[in-house]
Amino acid sequence: MIIIDTSVLIEYFRKKDKTRTFFYELSGKYAEIGISVITKYEIFVGSKDLQDDFWHSLFTELKVFHFTDKEMFEAVSIQKSLLKANMMIGFGDIAIGATAKAHNQAIATMNVKHFERIN
Repeated sequence: MIIIDTSVLIEYFRKKDKTRTFFYELSGKYAEIGISVITKYEIFVGSKDLQDDFWHSLFTELKVFHFTDKEMFEAVSIQKSLLKANMMIGFGDIAIGATAKAHNQAIATMNVKHFERIN
């Protein structure tokens, strides 16, 4: 399993040839792909009503990890570390990264610059 962030899904949505996307590549390598519920939130915040059916359909194929105390405490640890190092990133990326860490999963992203800060 691998957890993907929002950028991977946006690229998949935008490209006409889905076979030329990072998501498609990952789906050939991993039996299961997961997302944080925060990713789902970010997608629907940016989605237009006409796009919602596409996203609802896609999300039925992915494992959605909820943001519980386990993920929250991991996010707290990450944020404190980033603040101390003066390397802050947005809460969404922290929460998505925390979800991956809390479940000992790698994260796939097209936003390496932010996620490489999470260790």
